[in-house]
Amino acid sequence: MRRFLTAACRGIAPFLAAAMLLFAITAVKSFLEIRPAEDYQDEGTHTFTASSGYPTTRRGHWQKQYHRYSTKYVYVVEYRAPGGWRWRRDFPYESAGKVAIQNRERVERQVFSLTGENAYITTDPGLTPQSYVERQQRRYLMVTAVCLAVAASEGAIYLLVRSRRNPPGEG
Repeated sequence: MRRFLTAACRGIAPFLAAAMLLFAITAVKSFLEIRPAEDYQDEGTHTFTASSGYPTTRRGHWQKQYHRYSTKYVYVVEYRAPGGWRWRRDFPYESAGKVAIQNRERVERQVFSLTGENAYITTDPGLTPQSYVERQQRRYLMVTAVCLAVAASEGAIYLLVRSRRNPPGEG
């Protein structure tokens, strides 16, 4: 059993390291695409009320044995605020989404509009454009750091195992 696990780890390790490097590259790319705080205009905190909902599917993870992505069913509830603002939230169960609509659930959301564009984002209340951008940057830097740390530790383990297998001085 131990030999099987060792062989499996040796087979998986290069692919895991490559995947970690790809994730790190994607995170760095996303980090560089973050707009500066000056591009966001604070529209204030608004109260969004659950108004309607509909069932839909979302693409899940890759299922190797079926050669396809899994499908996840969710119930999407649309929240509206005065001024035409909209926000959507996924509920894992239709019953939970319908309860939110029946109860006219209210949610506080911060709205930032993009200057020069007809677009906006909603975030947790209490954030400023600067703190929103900093939070996004921290997230992408954290993902990059974790991915690079995993890839580096795999490289160090590989070099350690290789040096034990072929001691210095032996060709």
